Amino acid sequence: MRTLNTKFYGVLALCVLLASARPADAALTEGKRLAAIYDRILAADFDGARADLAKACPPAPSEACAAIGSAALWWQIALDPDSRALDAELRSHAEKAIAAAQAWTEREPRRGEAWFYLAASYVPLVELRRT
Repeated sequence: MRTLNTKFYGVLALCVLLASARPADAALTEGKRLAAIYDRILAADFDGARADLAKACPPAPSEACAAIGSAALWWQIALDPDSRALDAELRSHAEKAIAAAQAWTEREPRRGEAWFYLAASYVPLVELRRT
């Protein structure tokens, strides 16, 4: 049986990084707005988070919204870990988020934000594979 302490480290790290950036907008494009969306995800308001993501991108980078969208799917899975209903959707979404963020790092290899979202894009897929 998975435990909360080992299961959520990666996604919690993303949440902490998004929420603790000071000032948020200087660290990540639309960081404050994306952190608020992540708070909705943590509150299990997945429909609200999806609606807010649709409004946030642009101006937030589409790669950021893809990474956070994957995280939202993973949190839905985490609420019902015995169900495999969303696994394929998460795999597909995460792979697209990874590819988009990878392309961003290739376009702008010196931009830390691109690398941040590439790492964030891997977290839900890694967590899913651990299950």
